[in-house]
This record gives sequence, structure tokens and C-alpha cells, in this order.
Amino acid sequence: MATRLKTPGLATLTESIIDRRTLSPCSAASLFPHPIDPACELSVIIPARNEEQSLERTLSALATQRARNGLALDPRRYEVLLLINNSSDGSACQAAQVARKYPSLRLHIAEIQLPEPDAHVGKARRLLMDAAWHRFRCNGRADGIIASTDADTIVSETWVDATIFEIRRGADAVGGRILISSEDLQFLDPDARSCHLRDIGYRALVAEIESLIDPDPADPWPRHFQHFGASVAVTASAYLKCGGLPVQESLEDVALHDALERTGASIRHSPNVRVYTSARVDGRTGFGFARQLQIWSQAHRNGHPFLVRSAEDVINELHVRRELRLGWQRSPEQLFASTPEEIPVPCESFGMYWYRFRRSYLESRRRRDRFPLDEITRATQNLRVYREHLRRNENAGVHTRSNISIR
Repeated sequence: MATRLKTPGLATLTESIIDRRTLSPCSAASLFPHPIDPACELSVIIPARNEEQSLERTLSALATQRARNGLALDPRRYEVLLLINNSSDGSACQAAQVARKYPSLRLHIAEIQLPEPDAHVGKARRLLMDAAWHRFRCNGRADGIIASTDADTIVSETWVDATIFEIRRGADAVGGRILISSEDLQFLDPDARSCHLRDIGYRALVAEIESLIDPDPADPWPRHFQHFGASVAVTASAYLKCGGLPVQESLEDVALHDALERTGASIRHSPNVRVYTSARVDGRTGFGFARQLQIWSQAHRNGHPFLVRSAEDVINELHVRRELRLGWQRSPEQLFASTPEEIPVPCESFGMYWYRFRRSYLESRRRRDRFPLDEITRATQNLRVYREHLRRNENAGVHTRSNISIR
């Protein structure tokens, strides 16, 4: 059931709210004035800019959600907040057509013109997440879930229910697995495809080794490594506690993850929460997946090596984090007493302590000199060797310390 509002000049769009205006910084709460359904558990937010070609598939996937048991999902359990900003195409018309096609979908649409230099995805996503938070606050639901996806992304048919399941199991935030469809992958530039697949393999190994060295009870294996805007969810209470999504032109989703970590939020990287995103290279953000594909293609064509953090660097960091986490669990006060002077203490959560420690030491020039970047194929092979080493020791009940050499 879409919000209904007639707007002069857009009389045909009566299935949706089409509200054109320039926003002030405090306007998020007024973007979607129609009250939230009392039964709503999850609010999907979608920023869109010139997405006429992809919006229909994105919204249709949300309109046909199913429960994990295969039954149709009660449409009252979730809503969709779509913010079309600074667009010059027919995105609003496409959204309105979907609203008419799926009258049970709780779809609310606002079309705005953000002033420069605020016309970027970070600002749009912040406005949307703030609006969703405000709607849950007015409904007295601190456990309401704010779930983000993108206008070029197709969520799996159980995406909403799987996200709710992970949150109700105790997570404060959920990162979904973001995939490229086999069709898009097939037509991707061969250089970009090669780099993308190697990057996925490398990062998946890091995630598994992380679970072996420093397992997180809130994020058990199997898990993945992604927490990006195409599929990320957070409770209203955790969103408030971390101060909201940082407003920046790109990588705002990564900044949100970091803010949540600093407050000690439980973050689940669930393989059961899945979306399929576009492999286009004409991105809408300053730096996102599309830009990364461009960089990979150009670097590969120019013969530049694909450099990543070395296996030794990754493994050392995870062991350091494990030792510090154990120290935190035994006694934060003793840990503070042994902390280098350049790291501000005390800290309210281990996440904040680890953030400060990383900035002071792990990101220092001294560490970069000790652990230079490595070619991804070699780094991946070294990670595989060490993973097998960890698996053998895990089966034998032995914990491997950070002084193990893999070279």
C-alpha cells in the first residue's frame, strides 16, 4: 500500500508521495509524513539518482518477499522508503508504476533536489536512515530495524525475513552477502572480473582465518566479510548509540560499520542475507564498487601488480587483537595500565579500544615498513597454507601464537 498524495503537475502519480523540494539539514523527519504501520518491524531505505533502468527490478524484488519457510511474507512487517534525489530521468514514474502493480507494498517515495555540495549518496543515505529512525521512534520501537539497499540491487526473496531473524537472534547490525549475478559477471570486462574474483577469494580467506584466530561469538562461522550499503541493517537503538551514518561522499557504509564497532555493537555477517548488485562501471558515487572495477581494469591492462596486505600482516594483526581482547575480558583496567601513552584510555568498549590501538600502531609507518604490501596471488596462497595449519591445530586443541612464521 503506497503512500497517496496528489502533487500539481504529477496527477498520474497518485499511488505514491512525490514531494519535490530542497531540504534543510533538519528535514529528514518530514520526508515521509505518512505514519508507520504499528506492525512494521523493518524499514528498507533506498537512495536513488537516475536509476530508471534498474528501479523496477529492485522494487519488485522487495514487493515479492517470502518468509524463510517459503510462505509469502506479511507486507505489514516491512516498508520501503525510496528517496529519489537530483534525478533527471523517469525514476519517479518507474517507482509509481511498481506501486500500482503491487498495492500491498508499503512503498513511500520522496523526490528531492539536494543543494550542492550535498548531492551525494552519503547525504541521501543519512537522510533516509534518519527518517527511518524517526519513524520507529514515533512508534516507540527501539528494536525497529533500518535496512539499507541500493537502487541497482536485487535482494533475495528472503532478504527481509533473514535480516529480521539475525537481529532477533541478538545482532545489533547485519551485513548481507553482496553478489554479482552470473549474467553480469559473464559480461564484465575480463580484467575487472579476474581482479574481482581474486579479491573475493582473498577476503573470504581472511574472514575464515579471523574466525579461527579471534572468533566473535556474535558472528560465528560460516560468515563473510561485507557490510556495505547494498545490504546492511541496524537496529534503531544501535543507530542512535553510534551517532548515525557519517555524512561523506563515498564509503559512508564503511564509516557506519566502524562507528558501530566503536560502540561495541554486535555485527553479524550472515551468509543467509543475500543481494545481487550491478556490475556497471558508470557508478553514481565518488568511490564505490563501480569505481573499483574501473581501477582494477586499468591497473591490470597497464601491467600493475594487484597488491594487498600480506598474509603475515593479516595474521599478526589478528593475533594481536586476540591477545588484547583476552586482556580486556580479564581486566580492562590492567589493559589500560599497560597501554602505550599515545593511545587515549579508558574506553567504554573493546571496539573503541581496538579502534584507537589500530590508529596508533597498526596504521603507523613503522608497521607498514615491517609488513609491506604483497601480490594477491602470493598472499592468498600463504593464507591458504596458514588456514590449513590453523585447522590442524584446532582439531588437536592447540592455539597458535603470533610468532608462527608462514614464510
